[in-house]
Amino acid sequence: MKNLASKFMALIQSSRPSIHKILFDEAALLFGLLLLLWISGNHWMQILYPLSGSLDQNIWLLIILSLICFLTITGLCWWLLQRFWQSLGLPAFSNLVSQFNSLESWQQLGLYLFCFALLLFTAIGSLVAIC
Repeated sequence: MKNLASKFMALIQSSRPSIHKILFDEAALLFGLLLLLWISGNHWMQILYPLSGSLDQNIWLLIILSLICFLTITGLCWWLLQRFWQSLGLPAFSNLVSQFNSLESWQQLGLYLFCFALLLFTAIGSLVAIC
């Protein structure tokens, strides 16, 4: 009976689109729209503002290009994290979140402060390396 119930639950879960698939579709749609806007943006800027110079028109295109690069890098980092996470055999993220929620409030606050300090020191280290 338990085997039949587990097969039924697997069938239900396989018929629904997963949240990862939905998020991937949204990110791909946003990436496509930004790419289309970046390709056709110069033409639209010439139509809307014919007296502006080419540098003025291309500032917006550089902002869109930076958003495209940010989305690409973020997606690549998430994909690499998933691959490393699976290859190491670590528990699922949902399991970690449920364990985090079971911690005491002072333990959660301590973890937040530790992550903030780590992020701050990483940013300072990056600035030192650049300068």
